[in-house]
Amino acid sequence: MPFTVGTSAFLTGAVVPQVEANPNLRGAPRMTKLLVTCCTFVTSSLGWYAGESFGIFTAFVCSMVGTGIGIYAGKKLADHWGT
Repeated sequence: MPFTVGTSAFLTGAVVPQVEANPNLRGAPRMTKLLVTCCTFVTSSLGWYAGESFGIFTAFVCSMVGTGIGIYAGKKLADHWGT
């Protein structure tokens, strides 16, 4: 059956391989995502607060910089804690 746009693997009868969970991870991706989300929330809020006295565009840019810092810090924190 040729590939057509809009068909899913379920409808075409394609076999999708099942990926087994790695027992050594023990929830690591979930905890990493949680730490990254929390750090991003805090640092982007601080960025917005720091830039809001200069205008909305400055607040937005500072918030985006804070978001990047939060992603980096959250990932480093997760790696440090070994999650």
